[in-house]
Amino acid sequence: MTLRGAILLLLALSAAPVAAEPEVYRFGPGDEIAITILQRGEANGTYVVQDDGAISLPGVGLVSAEGLTLRDFEAVVTSKAAETLRDPSVAIQLVQRRPFYIAGAVSQPGGYPHRNKLTVMQAVALAGGFGRRLDSGDPLNEMVIGTRAEQAHADAVLQRGALLIRAARLKAELAEDHDFHMTASEAGLTDAVALPLLEKERQLLSTRLAQKQRQIEILRSNSTARQEEMAAHDARIAQQTAMLDELSGELAKLRDARDRGMVTSERVNDIMREEDNTRGNQMQSNILRNQSRVAVIELEERMVDIEAGFRESLLTELRDTETQLRSLSNSLRAEMALMEATGTNSLSNSDTIGQYDFSIMRGDAPVSGPIGLATRVQPGDVIMVARRSVSQ
Repeated sequence: MTLRGAILLLLALSAAPVAAEPEVYRFGPGDEIAITILQRGEANGTYVVQDDGAISLPGVGLVSAEGLTLRDFEAVVTSKAAETLRDPSVAIQLVQRRPFYIAGAVSQPGGYPHRNKLTVMQAVALAGGFGRRLDSGDPLNEMVIGTRAEQAHADAVLQRGALLIRAARLKAELAEDHDFHMTASEAGLTDAVALPLLEKERQLLSTRLAQKQRQIEILRSNSTARQEEMAAHDARIAQQTAMLDELSGELAKLRDARDRGMVTSERVNDIMREEDNTRGNQMQSNILRNQSRVAVIELEERMVDIEAGFRESLLTELRDTETQLRSLSNSLRAEMALMEATGTNSLSNSDTIGQYDFSIMRGDAPVSGPIGLATRVQPGDVIMVARRSVSQ
């Protein structure tokens, strides 16, 4: 097998999607995370985990992410949001891993976003290859740059497929459909990669629609109860009006009888007091009816707000997704052109790569053991690339 073939094999293995072989990734400072809380629109957005390992969410508060897996963090955010919301619907996505760093004999030293199962070889490729120009005729650098393009192309294909599936789910949500149609081939992915993504998005679709429907049903139930209260108050007010009419007629007769000496003033005063009490009760009934009416209006407005907020949130997500898809299409074309430009180069031995030494600092300590091209790189690692002297 040629060296290029071996590298491409390593690349293919390292590019396998998380769904096929889950990697337990734990958040730390520098990770970029997208958070969506259906009932708390102001909290929706992309956040970077701060140096203290926490994220501040508007309307929710400070939430610690450091050391947690995606599912663990989703549970923590859901629990925190539940302090102020009823049955919050939370979705978490890792947008970009915290960076690793590479220095020494590479073309572009610095920090780069970490990716799943990153190796030293891929890290060197991300840094533009070893520190010599491509036009110098160095076949190693041509191979590294081609490898970098292939890795980027594979990543972009996976991201595009995931975004296409997400867009299909968002459109289904907008239409309030409980399922959407998207095949693996339409997403540009294999069945093994696409099926877990499709299942996840379908579960999210079902959860979000159910959460929204539950909120609407609760508000509608409360509105119905308030409307029934209004009807009861209306009936009571009608009874009190009839009673007042009756008392008014009786009072007029009693006053006439009193003036003729047929009844006492005490009897007239009793009817007047009863009339005053009935009028006071009617005023109280009117107040209670108006309170119920205001409650109905507020509940109806909240239902409208939920529907409008739900739709606006989905439209924003869909616009962002479509923007990312356009950007990825441009990246795919660029990486394909670079692959075509470097695709004919290959090496039959590792003599050139043997001219370099590698070391990794993880935290405050160096990684022990031999460090080679296939060595895994962790988020936050610092890779040192040194070219051996001729005498070595």
